[in-house]
Amino acid sequence: MPKGRAAQSKKPTVKIESEPEYTSDEDVTPHIGHSASQLSEYEKRRLENIRKNNEMLAKLNIDVVKQELVSSATKKRKLNNLSIKKTQSSVELPRRKSLRIRRITPDGMALPEPPPTPVYPEPSRLPSGPLDMDPINEVEDIEAKGFLCKMNQLACKVKKTPVKSSSKELKSLSLHEKSLRKLQVKEDHVHKVVSKRIVSILFHPAQTKVVVLASDKSGKLGMWDVGSSSSSEGVYLFEPHSNVIPSLAFDPDDTTKLYSCSYDGTLRCADLTVPVFHEVDLKFTLLFNTKKVLSLVEDDTAFSYMTFGTTSHSCLLASCFDGSIMIVDSRIDAKKRNPAQTLDVHDRAIKCVDVHPTNRNLVCTSTRNGAIAFWDVRNFKNRKSILSSLQLGRSVSSAFFSPITGQQIVATCMNDTVTVHDVSDSGIATHRPKCLFRHDNGTGRWLTTFNAVWDPKHDDLIAVGSMSRNRQIDVYSSDYPNSQLLSLQHENMTTINSRLAFHPSLNMLVGGNSSGKVYLWTE
Repeated sequence: MPKGRAAQSKKPTVKIESEPEYTSDEDVTPHIGHSASQLSEYEKRRLENIRKNNEMLAKLNIDVVKQELVSSATKKRKLNNLSIKKTQSSVELPRRKSLRIRRITPDGMALPEPPPTPVYPEPSRLPSGPLDMDPINEVEDIEAKGFLCKMNQLACKVKKTPVKSSSKELKSLSLHEKSLRKLQVKEDHVHKVVSKRIVSILFHPAQTKVVVLASDKSGKLGMWDVGSSSSSEGVYLFEPHSNVIPSLAFDPDDTTKLYSCSYDGTLRCADLTVPVFHEVDLKFTLLFNTKKVLSLVEDDTAFSYMTFGTTSHSCLLASCFDGSIMIVDSRIDAKKRNPAQTLDVHDRAIKCVDVHPTNRNLVCTSTRNGAIAFWDVRNFKNRKSILSSLQLGRSVSSAFFSPITGQQIVATCMNDTVTVHDVSDSGIATHRPKCLFRHDNGTGRWLTTFNAVWDPKHDDLIAVGSMSRNRQIDVYSSDYPNSQLLSLQHENMTTINSRLAFHPSLNMLVGGNSSGKVYLWTE
């Protein structure tokens, strides 16, 4: 019923009075209207305790001390807010310096100024002209001469096998994969060939004798006669350059001649018949620049890579850090040699240069700014003569044509990829990669950068070093664009092999690490 509901909604209110605070003796007395007889025994004792406490505080003068502390804190706060003006001395005294810093002798004589030190000191070159091929490691002269004579004799045993590009040959990937899985590293196939970081490595093309050649960052060239029982264990160390040797190559027509380029700005030919390291003459160079001006210059640049190219095998193509390509006649005879030509193709350093295997006038360059460009050296006028280009975003450490048909190009990029692009015979490359393999290429400061290389016996097989904790060599195939073909692992390979090379005719693979060691993979 409504009246009952209204009655239920009204609740009785209770007024709660707060307990009075007592701060003095007067407050201890009971309130007006309440006599002492009306207080309980507990209330009486409480009031008595309050009164006694107040009497004790009054004897200690707590209120007086409190007022003194408050007043002193206020004075300090006001004093801190005041800024004191600093007075500067009218005469500034000179700073005291020692005689050594002032470059004055104790007698008061001024010392001469020291010569300015360059930020990047230029490496000293070796003497120009031919250098004798004398090993710098502890090798007897008779033993060294016997090895060089053996190398000269191997040139006669090199068989020139014609390039096969039939469909039957290209479809033998499964058989080649099985042969690669048989490779292993024997205990005596691990050897220190050079003293510093290996930057280039290759096989001698002979089939009857296995010889591995490696170069390091200090300009040393090491030759390893595998299986030798000599006192030097088959290792012979030479010094043809004074700085990094980024590339080595045998003359395709004469394997008694081994060519090398260096950061010291020289090209040399190791003539095993003499034996002497000849210097390729580069004093007068024909320069084709972007303004189409032909002039004679004296070249003094550092070489980053080298390969044989054009229709004549006597011509070398050497890439430079100033963005140019030098076409050099490698013949030693000055009467037959043509002047070198320099093609100004890039405004950034070139990392690698390669030549098409069937169209020797088609050249590929990879640069530090992530560009891969294709050129026809016959029709080069300026940088606008480019046939096609690819942009991979970051520095491209290497780019190589496939060894048989040249219809593919493999690139190793610092964006942690290994890519394969299709290329026509006219130098037109497809922008969309045929294969894109995710691969850790972050070698850092102390390791040589990775360069993915083709197997010269096959047009689809690629090998590259690996940063994997399980030390291995990664093998890919352009026929399997979505996955890795296999990985080569062995208990005797315990380090990262940054640079690799396949034997041109035998089922062998060699790798070099950053301490100068070489690992040979054989069946």
